[in-house]
Amino acid sequence: MKKIYTFIIILLLLIPLSVGALVKMSSYRYVTDDANVMSEELIDYIYIYSKFLKEKMDINYYVVVVDNTENYEVESYSEYVFNNFDVGSRGILMFISKEDRKIRIDIGYELEDTFSADTLDKYIDIYMMPYFKNGDWENGIKNGYSAFYKEICDHYNVDSSELVVYDARYLTSNYKYFIILAIIFINSFISYVFTSFFLRLYNNKCKYKGKSKDIILFILCLFINICLFYLAFMLVPLSIIFILGFELLAIKTNYENNFNKNKKNKRKKSR
Repeated sequence: MKKIYTFIIILLLLIPLSVGALVKMSSYRYVTDDANVMSEELIDYIYIYSKFLKEKMDINYYVVVVDNTENYEVESYSEYVFNNFDVGSRGILMFISKEDRKIRIDIGYELEDTFSADTLDKYIDIYMMPYFKNGDWENGIKNGYSAFYKEICDHYNVDSSELVVYDARYLTSNYKYFIILAIIFINSFISYVFTSFFLRLYNNKCKYKGKSKDIILFILCLFINICLFYLAFMLVPLSIIFILGFELLAIKTNYENNFNKNKKNKRKKSR
């Protein structure tokens, strides 16, 4: 019996310790950055606008970023923050776990008509995830925060024109095929430059007889070529086949032009 009591006492002692290890509200109240991913400017930005929402519409808008969820499920951790920070029925919580790379938006029941589940997922995908995928937590948080802020203001007919929100996927999703065409043109031109460089080496029996700026240009073009290949692959993976095809065509055209030119020069010399 004593063993059972001892076990219960130890368990009760451990519970406060585990809860105490969880995130605590910062002095800014509306924004808590335990992962140190936000600048002071962003913290001030969130604090000022969240304070305005509280004073103007009695809406609590919190942003909480932690390193990880301490082996808790993100839903449980977010619920803990929602309840312990007193977000309330007229509140919205943006909860982010950096190491777990998870985002959760919790909405008080009085704001459920403002944000549907589909809207929440859509906003995360469009306004936040493209930044987070590149490790840009600062702009991802700011852009996502502003997007939800504007949605609240629009719903309650409050002016939010001073906030600028960027659709992080707009350019790549709406103009990706134009971007691919531009990459095909640029990479084909670069391939033409490559061919000219190697043909000069070949004609000089692999002894370089040029200016050092040609080598710098060659390295720069190679770097641009690789970067554009990567961009094209991220936009439309199959586009790599077309880009390679056009590059090979550019190389072949340049080679044939140079071959025919050399042939003509040889004929002139023989005469």
